[in-house]
Amino acid sequence: MQNDNASYGSASDLLDSHVLGNDKLVEPTMERSRRSSLDANSVDIGEITESPDTEHMSTSAILHYCKSKILLPYLKLLTIMGLRPVLDVSNSSKCAICCSHFHSLQVAILMFLGYLLQYMACFRRDRGFCYKLVPLALTSSLEYDTYKQVCYGNVIFTYIGPSILHFVGFLYSLYLFRISDNEQLQNLMERNQPRGRLETKVENEELKAIVEKQSEAQSTSEIAAGFGVFLLSSYAPQGMPTSKPKRLLRMLWFFILLSVLWMCLSLCSVNLMLAKGNIIFRWMETSSYEVKLVLKVLLIICTLIHDMVQATIIASYCLQAQLLQAHLMFLKERLLNRTITPLHWMREISEFRKLLKYLNDDLAPAVCLFTIVNISWATSGVMWLLNLDKVDTETEPIIGISVLNEFIWMSAVVVPFVQAARLSDECRKTQSVGHELCVRPFLHQDTSQEDISTVLMYASTLQMHAKLFHCPIAGRYLCLVLTITVIVLFSLGMCHYLQ
Repeated sequence: MQNDNASYGSASDLLDSHVLGNDKLVEPTMERSRRSSLDANSVDIGEITESPDTEHMSTSAILHYCKSKILLPYLKLLTIMGLRPVLDVSNSSKCAICCSHFHSLQVAILMFLGYLLQYMACFRRDRGFCYKLVPLALTSSLEYDTYKQVCYGNVIFTYIGPSILHFVGFLYSLYLFRISDNEQLQNLMERNQPRGRLETKVENEELKAIVEKQSEAQSTSEIAAGFGVFLLSSYAPQGMPTSKPKRLLRMLWFFILLSVLWMCLSLCSVNLMLAKGNIIFRWMETSSYEVKLVLKVLLIICTLIHDMVQATIIASYCLQAQLLQAHLMFLKERLLNRTITPLHWMREISEFRKLLKYLNDDLAPAVCLFTIVNISWATSGVMWLLNLDKVDTETEPIIGISVLNEFIWMSAVVVPFVQAARLSDECRKTQSVGHELCVRPFLHQDTSQEDISTVLMYASTLQMHAKLFHCPIAGRYLCLVLTITVIVLFSLGMCHYLQ
């Protein structure tokens, strides 16, 4: 623990010296390391755990807060979902590695069991439990006194198809987060580390070696430190803190809490559907009450796991899109405020395009698989509410539960598109950064006209977009879809379909 605190203190002193403009570089390195071990339990860190005020935090406090309050909960959530190893594979025994893989296998088995239980109970995520009454003939084919409940619905389109897409999305996410060499989070968090600027302003070779040594290890501590550097990079060039770190923290927590709220609402919806219906499990009609109760509990648990996996992947996409957006805004401000050379800025934009490519080509397909299923459930539920189902024409939907269910799936569809549109909008604004340089003659009077012209041409030719389904997403497209939706709703209402 002391070694970790020492490394945090060394990194934080470097950041304080560069970002805050203080004179901490005058102190000896070993003295700062010893002092940092005492500062780890200081009052500053204790205060931010209760009321984080990033505008007045020290660097070490922000690093500690980012690790304990943002990064570690996110990594624990990935571990619970089986998307991240429980233990470090490189430093674990074979037994520990097997246990780590067993956890992912256990999550996969529970998900598969959930699909099977949903089919056995005739449970559809778009409308709940679906049964219809079939009369039983007693004396002749014309006399009916009793009825029995049977499932209805196309098995392939209702159960098998959505379940396969949902499970493939989980397997692809498992490969992306656990098996493949996924360093997107580390690269994104460390992208704004002031290494290039430290090489020009810091002459202490020992401090440079500390930073280079920390960049080689990809442990959780270094990732958290990189995340803190990313937040601290939103300080003004003069060293004065701004509200951007606090705003970024709020946005990140907003998406995390939104995913938790979404899972809670989904759990409430499933429980309400269970409470309102008489559930019959296929092939288990003659089982005892205890067995049926166990099956109901397993159905709730497995369905919750389905939603947690989906919410984790969508939240991961939203978090990385938000960080990319903030990173691009910061690069633009650095260029306009002359804290980065035009050549270095173009190199940073080139690295940003690699991060954006990962978001579009690697992480987005997992979100798209879940989105296909969510759109299908949302559309089917709306058509059922409008009495457009050809088979289920007699079942009266419970309005409150049905509306809640539709809200759950529509929100899961809309949020990734909104984040992709916001990121695309920030990418579009970057194309005009060259024009903003030209209208600031006093600030950039020492910059050569050749450099300004180069930035102008380079920025104007940038083609960067956030993509879903391999299609660029923009705010104008979302507005067009919203307009068409409103027109369709008005048209259906005029034709008495919304009675």
